[in-house]
Amino acid sequence: MVAKWAAMQAVLRSGLHSSKPFHVPHVRRASSYSRHFSKLHGTFAERSTPSLTDKNLNIQEWCADFLEVCRTSGGEGSIDLDLNKQSIAEVKINNSAKKNALSGTMMVELEKIVTELEKWDGGKGVIVYGQGDVFCSGGDLDFVKRIASPELGGQMSLFMQHTLHRFTNLPLISAAFVRGAAHGGGAELTTAVDYRIVGHTAEVRFVQAKMAITTGWGGATRLTKILGPKVALEYLVSCRRMNSKNAKFLKYCELTANDNDGVELTREWMLDFLERAPPNIIRNYRKIVAAASSADASVEQSYDLERELFIQTWGNENHMAAIEEVFKEKALRDEQIAANAQRQKAAFEEKRSKELKNDSTQPAQESVVT
Repeated sequence: MVAKWAAMQAVLRSGLHSSKPFHVPHVRRASSYSRHFSKLHGTFAERSTPSLTDKNLNIQEWCADFLEVCRTSGGEGSIDLDLNKQSIAEVKINNSAKKNALSGTMMVELEKIVTELEKWDGGKGVIVYGQGDVFCSGGDLDFVKRIASPELGGQMSLFMQHTLHRFTNLPLISAAFVRGAAHGGGAELTTAVDYRIVGHTAEVRFVQAKMAITTGWGGATRLTKILGPKVALEYLVSCRRMNSKNAKFLKYCELTANDNDGVELTREWMLDFLERAPPNIIRNYRKIVAAASSADASVEQSYDLERELFIQTWGNENHMAAIEEVFKEKALRDEQIAANAQRQKAAFEEKRSKELKNDSTQPAQESVVT
């Protein structure tokens, strides 16, 4: 197993600098969804690395196997778009049954929403937030287990890198309101916006290292640009939490807000500096600032490396063991919650029984006193 991964790493590194197709040995058999497309075009790793800035990039073709899994068994949840909010769109992550974890279905919906926002001529800004008291707990682990191969993991990584790269470069001013957990992929999502407003319960945490993988959606690249290399490395490796206090100190967020009215406060904060400029001026300034701070070549190389390293760790034995451990911990927590609930119920029934007994004896006591 170790030899296979070492061989794959060597081949990947040599192939990134070559226009010729190359073969990456699979650690586990590729999904059946891959067979038809792979016969026509070769596996994901056998094709030359695409450029995320290529406007002609056919992401549907590159990620056909992954998208087929999303179509047939992508899981539940939704990404909801509302364009009727004073020229500031709202994008809501909605999968409350799983703490807003992103399923395959939701990843596909996010890409479609980005396409719609790119064409929204009357827009000035966009706010991303999670349904309820959680921003996004990462990837839906049930869906993750369905794509736990380097082939499908690589395609998922490319698809989400491409989607979030486009989101980052929307002709709109973007902000995220973060309350509750923003873990793993959820933490990566928070790096894809211009501004971050965090609630008092916010907990931004890059937990990928704990899961024996690296970031797969471009989060490490963007985090480094936000925090600088030293601080980014510390938070990526340690899985340390960023809360409302240290996020403000690290300049990861612009301000903090109460959880209950954070979305509205974010809207008001954005309107305060967006309302004076018409949409076309905002778009023009967006292009100017992007050009002034652009380093596309280095970003491309960083994305390529991030995806390469992600493929090496995705679906391997350590990753799968970490996932199973999460499920075991969840089962144990559920048992503890059920046991506590049972004890509380028993205590309540005992208390209620005593109260009823006391009530039944009260009249007799009163008659004696009389």
